[in-house]
Amino acid sequence: MLQRRPVLFLTDRAPAADPSRALWPELVRALERRGISATISLPGAWRDHPELLSRMPSLPGLRFRREQPWNPLRRILRRGSGEVAHAGMLHPDSDLAVIWQAGPFDGHRIAEVCLDRGVPYLLVCGTPWEVDWPPDSRRELLLRVFGGALHTVFVSEYTRERTCTLLATDLPRCSVLPAWHAAPVDPPEPWPASTGEWHLAHVGPALPVESGIDLLFDVLGSDRWKSRPMRCTLYCWGPMNEWISQTIAASTSERIRLVPGIPDPKDVWPAVHGALYPCRRGSLVPEMLDAMGFARVPITVAAGEISEVVHDGRNGFVSPAANRVCLSETIERAWECRGDGDRLGLAAAATVRRMVPALQVASGLADLILDCLTATGSSLR
Repeated sequence: MLQRRPVLFLTDRAPAADPSRALWPELVRALERRGISATISLPGAWRDHPELLSRMPSLPGLRFRREQPWNPLRRILRRGSGEVAHAGMLHPDSDLAVIWQAGPFDGHRIAEVCLDRGVPYLLVCGTPWEVDWPPDSRRELLLRVFGGALHTVFVSEYTRERTCTLLATDLPRCSVLPAWHAAPVDPPEPWPASTGEWHLAHVGPALPVESGIDLLFDVLGSDRWKSRPMRCTLYCWGPMNEWISQTIAASTSERIRLVPGIPDPKDVWPAVHGALYPCRRGSLVPEMLDAMGFARVPITVAAGEISEVVHDGRNGFVSPAANRVCLSETIERAWECRGDGDRLGLAAAATVRRMVPALQVASGLADLILDCLTATGSSLR
């Protein structure tokens, strides 16, 4: 079969920071159904996450090309004003580069290479989190990158509006595909049998600051919780696991336990009452959505798009800010309402089941990629 060949890029961010990786298998299949083969090119940061690589499905057209991450010292080869540190990631047969960004201001160096080499590209902002202010030194480059894209895809209206505000410009060639989730098909899990102990859990990459794990040590190690029948289990993976382990060992709190590695959700959520996600970035991480799908109560922070999915007191608990005082008060409210956890968990499960499924989002994105290829006049190979 004759095929066009776009390339899917990742940025230099560690893969654990980009939960949209859950969409790739569906997207690759959707592209193949449209006669498009895809190459996913991974940066060197993936070498720190063999456990994630081992779980990626083996699909035709899905190839892992591990490249060295961008290094500011590698500034020998230049072409025009563009940095070419990522030039080796460009596939020679590519008709289109799909630059997959963890946040809206990632991936600009890859886009700069595409601009300088005349490679058409599509930007996909794969994470609905808070948008940082870019430094003045990057402003002109970012305007050039967004202006040169065939199209820019955001996964939340909040992120699109915030990006346009910070850039002080409109992005006429952009659209919003809603945050996706592989919605569960099984009914919600029954509420755990009463043991007299309140059990919380956090499943996710070992990123203590972004995920808010550092706050948990402060809050759960305080005198308020030492005498209460509760515990929190951290299921984490990644290069910072040893830091977390040593912090737990050095603390006086016996309320927190670390289980290293990527668990099967079915081995975690049926036995716990709540999912603790004080994420500073406001990302709708798939692990928290998994917990909600199992009818477990999310305890999180009002940032990014989280507050559009988790509604305080209705299907979970939302801290107004990611700090020790606010998070402690929010966990306290969840503690006081733990007798109503069954109802709140079922409400959380219903919310997740109303979300747009990954298959539908992948299909829409594949159609957009095909439209971009057609617009470039790419010839069938």
